This record gives sequence, structure tokens and C-alpha cells, in this order.
Amino acid sequence: MHQITRISGQIIAAMGLYISVCTCSAAGLVIASENPLLNPPINSTEQSIQQNDETEIQQQLQNNRNTEQSQQNQLLQNDQNAEQLQQNQLRLNQQQEQDQLQQEKERAQMQENQEQIQNEQLQQQLQYQQMQNRLQDQNEAIR
Repeated sequence: MHQITRISGQIIAAMGLYISVCTCSAAGLVIASENPLLNPPINSTEQSIQQNDETEIQQQLQNNRNTEQSQQNQLLQNDQNAEQLQQNQLRLNQQQEQDQLQQEKERAQMQENQEQIQNEQLQQQLQYQQMQNRLQDQNEAIR
């Protein structure tokens, strides 16, 4: 009787210590158990393979995180570059407009200078013609 009680106590303790987790998946009901009575301990080779698999999975997850972070950084850099390019284009457009206005002002100034030179030449021609006319009038008066 004492031995039956002891075995029953061990079974109840084992059942209480290990929790079975039930989850539903798309394929149906999956039961995962941590009970060593249902899942016998694995040998060291299997454990090593399992640890390697877990390490590879962790490494792949880290690689994926790094790749995702790198992609996010690249997208941010692309956005910043696009903004900088747009600002540069605006500045270039403004500079071109200013250059064009400056060239138009210079052309207008040059045109004005040419007109002033022509006016001065015409004024000199007029003065010369007036002087010639006076000399001719004086010569006729002397005769």
C-alpha cells in the first residue's frame, strides 16, 4: 500500500510539474509537451544538432534584423538625398533666374550706352554742321 501511494504521488507530481501546451494551427490541433515521459531525453548528438539549429536560427533572425535595419537606413538616406536634390534644384532654378535677370539688365545697360554714344555722335555732327554753316555764311559775307 505504501509503495502504491508513493508511485501515485510521483505520477501526480510529474503531471503537475509539466504543462502541456495546446495550440491550434491551420493544419489542426497540435499538442506540444514538455513532459520527459512523453518526450524522452535526446542524446548529446541530437542535442548538439538542435543547439546548432537554434544558433543558426538566431543568427538568421539577427541577419534579417540587420538587413531590415540597413534597408530602413537606406530608405531614410534616399529620402534625405531626394530632399537635398530638390533643394539643390530650387537653388539652381533661382540662380538661373537671377543670372537671366542680370543678363537682361546688362543688355539694357549696353543698349542705353550705345544710344548715348549715338546721341553724342549726332550732337557732334550737328555742332560740326552748324560750324560749317557759320563758316560758309562768314565766307559769303566776306565776298
